[in-house]
Amino acid sequence: MNLFTIIDKTGRIIRLTQENWKHIIKEHPNITDLDEIKQTLFSPLIIKPSKYSPDDVCYYYRYNKIKKRYLMVSV
Repeated sequence: MNLFTIIDKTGRIIRLTQENWKHIIKEHPNITDLDEIKQTLFSPLIIKPSKYSPDDVCYYYRYNKIKKRYLMVSV
């Protein structure tokens, strides 16, 4: 089941499944806000290709002013 599907700035369709979300909250317990992930993908400050797999993986960055930290989402 998809929790959300968006189209990023580059036109790439990105889906977050229930299974992916379970992995995120298990491996990264400080990430609790699904909407923060969605906003990072929808409106990132920076999109960088992975240096290991540039055709397949991108890193999306967004700064959270309240938490004073960056969130990086790997797709």
